[in-house]
Amino acid sequence: EMPAGSGVTLTATADQNVAGSPYYINVVDQTNGAVEASCGSGSTCTMSVSEAAATTKTFYADVGAYQAGSGAATSSTVSVTWYAISISAAFSPSTVQQGQSTTLEVTTSGPVRGVTATLPWNGQVVALSGSGSSWSASIPTAGVAVGTHQVAVEATGTSGGSASTTATLTVVYPPPQAGQASITCPTVQGQAPGTAYFGETCTITVPISGGPVSGATATFQWINVDVYGDVPQPPQSVALGCGGGQCTGTWQVAAYPYTEDAPIAVDEVNLSIGIGAALSGPGGTSSAHATLVVDGTLYYPVPVSGG
Repeated sequence: EMPAGSGVTLTATADQNVAGSPYYINVVDQTNGAVEASCGSGSTCTMSVSEAAATTKTFYADVGAYQAGSGAATSSTVSVTWYAISISAAFSPSTVQQGQSTTLEVTTSGPVRGVTATLPWNGQVVALSGSGSSWSASIPTAGVAVGTHQVAVEATGTSGGSASTTATLTVVYPPPQAGQASITCPTVQGQAPGTAYFGETCTITVPISGGPVSGATATFQWINVDVYGDVPQPPQSVALGCGGGQCTGTWQVAAYPYTEDAPIAVDEVNLSIGIGAALSGPGGTSSAHATLVVDGTLYYPVPVSGG
């Protein structure tokens, strides 16, 4: 066996010198009956043969008339196989988030002894596992730049020769990941820990990881309805600034959460505010939530009209 395009030397040997005789040593292609060589002197006849494509040919030698193809003596046959290698490769999945792994899957034909892939982002040569026609390798993408990458893949034949191709891998940003949101407010005398009071300015903090953040907002929504059935003010949103592994922003608790003038009712001593933080980035979106209790007994700083 040898790669297509390679040459092989065939030598036919007679038991005596044919010089001066009417006989020739002929080398015959049994596949098509063509006489490939005729030698009229010496006891050997040597020729070289090659094939550009995958095929198998059978040859024999005879001693007879010039290029006769049959004669007084005929040898046994010898077969020569030329092989060709083909290869196809693809990633599964072909698009992954930065940091995820993907599988390079390769299919080959022909006698292949090994398959390698060269990663363009670090120059590493990866040997794929497999045998026969199926080969694969797990490819990590930690630290790989976002974008489209062409990975060179090569299969090597058992007796030489090779075939190559490329596989396309697209790496995208992962979505930003929001951690547990928290809100902190300055503490004054008499204020219960973890609560706020009317008119106070508080800070919301959202830890972030994952992909880059291109925008972040926090929305504050009054949850309670008071004993009079009063409807709270509509939700309010503020933009958050992001950096150093977190997004932060400030929001002032309304001096009075309801739209009409009325005294603070008993059930307004512990009003709840739902807080939702929304993050967005080129890789997707994420959200976080928190709740803030407002202690109405520490009403500050603007008096309620009519109360």
